[in-house]
Amino acid sequence: VLETVGYGGGREPIKSIVREEDGTLWVGTRGNGLFQRKNGTWKRFGRGSGLVSEIIRTLYIDPAGRLWVGSDGGGLSLRLEDRFVSATTREGMPNESVSQILMGDACRLWAGTHRGLAVLDEQALDLIAAGKLEDLHPLLINEADGIPAGEFTIVPPLKTSVGSYAFATVNGFIRLRPEDFHPGNTRPEVF
Repeated sequence: VLETVGYGGGREPIKSIVREEDGTLWVGTRGNGLFQRKNGTWKRFGRGSGLVSEIIRTLYIDPAGRLWVGSDGGGLSLRLEDRFVSATTREGMPNESVSQILMGDACRLWAGTHRGLAVLDEQALDLIAAGKLEDLHPLLINEADGIPAGEFTIVPPLKTSVGSYAFATVNGFIRLRPEDFHPGNTRPEVF
C-alpha cells in the first residue's frame, strides 16, 4: 500500500529524515524548516526556534540521542529542548553550509561543509550544548590535505568495517582514518 504522508509542510523537497529511538520522526525540508512528528502530532521548527536557515541539508541523531541539523546558510545546529543553537562562521565554522554530520569515536563530530571537513572535539561540543558558541576552533580538512574537493554532498557519511570514515564530495569520495586527524584545543596566537 502506498500512502502519501502529510507532515504539515507544503510541496517543498524533503532533504533528510531521521527517527529517534522513541519513534519521534524529524523531516528536514529545502526552504520550510524542520518538522517533528511526536505522539501523532506534527510541529514545525524554523527561524523562530533558533535555526538560522530553513534550508535543511542533513539531520543526524548522535549516540547520546541529540538531534544535529546541517543547513544551507545556517551552519550546524543542535536541538536543546524546543530550541536550537546554531554555530556559523561567526562562531568558527568554516562555512555556512553543512551537508554531512557524523559522530565519530572519542566524542568528535565530523561536519562536511562547502569548504572542507570540520572536526569538532568534545570540548567544542560541550560549548555548543551549553549555548556558548563564541569560541569554536574546529580542525579543518580541505584540498591542502588531499581531498578532491572542498564541497561535501548530502550523501550520508559512514563508518567502515575497518574503522575508517567515508565522506562524499562533489568530485568523488574520501576515506580517512580518524586517528590521523586531531582538532586543536588551543586558540591560535594572533600577531
